[in-house]
Amino acid sequence: MSTEWSGTQFNSVDATEIAKMCEKYQKIVTRIGKTLPENDIQKELEERVHTFSGAMPIVTSLRNQNLTEAHWEEIRLTVGPGLEINAEEFTLLSLLELDVVQYQEELVGISVRATGEFKLKAQLNDLQEIWKNVNFVVKPYKDKQDAYVLTEIDVIYQFLDEGQ
Repeated sequence: MSTEWSGTQFNSVDATEIAKMCEKYQKIVTRIGKTLPENDIQKELEERVHTFSGAMPIVTSLRNQNLTEAHWEEIRLTVGPGLEINAEEFTLLSLLELDVVQYQEELVGISVRATGEFKLKAQLNDLQEIWKNVNFVVKPYKDKQDAYVLTEIDVIYQFLDEGQ
């Protein structure tokens, strides 16, 4: 197991594929535990699978495409020195050696927040595009030269409803 993952450069990690492999190994460990008598190799495999499965939420979080430089700075402050995921020599084993599992809650939270911020920005951009194309129709208010009243407000209400 470790030979498959440990040397993998972190930048080339496909979190979904590794999650599938991790699940496969968890099933194998469970089957072995039920069918074979307990032994040292089984314990070692179980420990490695458990360690790596504990790190999977972190791997997924760190591979989030919505993370910005500000998020990465927060991640670096949380984990401390050594988290150089862009370095060629930084691998999945490097990640495990940093014992990042202890920061799981914080790292997953940063990733979730990054995704939420990305979605909000996309919604804001959509709203801006909609409102760019809205023409406000006005007419003079009474006989005053510098005062106007909106007309055809049904369209405005429609856009307001859609925007909520």
